[in-house]
Amino acid sequence: MRPRNFGDMYRKWKAKFDPDTISARFDQVKDIAAERYEYAMSYVATVVDNVKALLNNLGVPAAQQGPYIALAERLVRYSFKHGGATLQSLASGLKAEFVAAYGIDPTVADEVIKLVLGSAPPY
Repeated sequence: MRPRNFGDMYRKWKAKFDPDTISARFDQVKDIAAERYEYAMSYVATVVDNVKALLNNLGVPAAQQGPYIALAERLVRYSFKHGGATLQSLASGLKAEFVAAYGIDPTVADEVIKLVLGSAPPY
């Protein structure tokens, strides 16, 4: 069997992704997708509200809260797909990235991670 080339892949894509077929598939799952989106976004909004309250309690000025909220949002996104040791490793990496790139306070970052994940990862 010869290896696939671009022409083969394009012909298969063109046959497979007929607009009418795709539209019908999206129509079949749109209610499920809407429910999943609503759940995910309400969860993210709740986490952001809780992080803002935490940052206010810790005395972080509103103008400096953006990176901490971004950290929390990325943690939530990762938590939808990962768990356990993998999620803890990702949290450690994100903390290091945000501390180095944005100059956030590591102690406050740990508090945000604890709020989102339930515990701070070991470093």
